[in-house]
Amino acid sequence: MSEKRLVVIRRSTAYLPLLFVALPVVAAACFMAIVSLSGWLKVGPFRAAPPISLSDAVVDGDAAAALLWIRSGADPDGLYPLTPGHMGSREPRLVRPLEAAAIVGDTYMIELVQRHGGTLPADDVQRVACDLAARGKDEEFRLIAGELWDPGTCAGQGDPQ
Repeated sequence: MSEKRLVVIRRSTAYLPLLFVALPVVAAACFMAIVSLSGWLKVGPFRAAPPISLSDAVVDGDAAAALLWIRSGADPDGLYPLTPGHMGSREPRLVRPLEAAAIVGDTYMIELVQRHGGTLPADDVQRVACDLAARGKDEEFRLIAGELWDPGTCAGQGDPQ
């Protein structure tokens, strides 16, 4: 072998130890970034803990988890605990899925729960509907209260919560 060719081979192999060290570190960093992003976005197999109840899934806006709970036998009219920290509560609180969707103001989740048979007791309908009216959520108000009610019927009641 010529001396010039030998120098070129030595120069190209000089980076191999660095490559063998850097490649696994970069791969591990990429994996950790994917896991962290997955948990933060609440998607994929690495997401944080799944919702503990149907009401939790509704508050999170997680339609897939809500449907999974319903198809697993969860009653859309039942009272379910919310994880502490959801909706400003410090301790577990029992909430109906339809009320949870209304409090969050998520039209899609209200329709989803209603489509699967979720309702509210008559005394809760007025309280929840007036809360929606006070916040200016007219579309959600119509979904909860129906066409018979008018947001004006809640005047002077303020925030019932």
